Amino acid sequence: MFRMLYCAVAALPLLCCGCLPYVYPSLCHLPPVEVNSAGDEVTAFRVTVSESRTQFIGSTASPTLAFTAQDDTLGTTPRSSSVHLNRGVLLFMLFPIAGTHPYTCTKLYRRGYRTVVQEPWSDTTRAEWVEACDPEERYQAIRDLLYATPWHSAPERLDSSEPGDDRFPRGHPNERTGWQKGDYHPTMFHPRVRPGSWSKQHLKGLEFARHECADLLKQAEMDEPLRKQIEYLMHRLDEVIER
Repeated sequence: MFRMLYCAVAALPLLCCGCLPYVYPSLCHLPPVEVNSAGDEVTAFRVTVSESRTQFIGSTASPTLAFTAQDDTLGTTPRSSSVHLNRGVLLFMLFPIAGTHPYTCTKLYRRGYRTVVQEPWSDTTRAEWVEACDPEERYQAIRDLLYATPWHSAPERLDSSEPGDDRFPRGHPNERTGWQKGDYHPTMFHPRVRPGSWSKQHLKGLEFARHECADLLKQAEMDEPLRKQIEYLMHRLDEVIER
């Protein structure tokens, strides 16, 4: 009886200010997916995402991604499960206003096609490929490999210093080369990747993306603005790889 009373008294200041922290575990399951292509054409990554969300003023999502390469020997991605710790703050014990929600997803990259992003607990068993018809779509596929989540495409521009088409404001997703899911405003989605020192597997993922950028510059004819965007992304990757 007294223990319950002590707990109620201890929680009273939190209730008075209207905010209460929360923590709970969650299970994330990635079922096997048939890559639907020759094994040497597709590179599969298990991507760990730590997504921070705020809802007090507007609605923002800031996912941070890390990569683990998956060996494909049987034409399917391996099954995997992981446990994550979700945490955040509730307003008046009802409304989440800020929180960090980790999860895992699968990304399949195939040169010349759009990147496939498989969400956890999905019942999809086979990858469906859409051809990337021009250098811009191939570039978007590399950006989606790096920055997209299962629910949101990589934005057209990550920051105001990145060169790009002035018709698209900062963070605006390209309607033709990417997809936009969820209810986040384009400027409220801020993805990034972990530094290269995070793990050896993650470093390999960053180097893989940079290699694809370099190959795109060599193989495809493109206009100068797109070339500057690709060179800018390679410069950003060099900085992240060295950290």
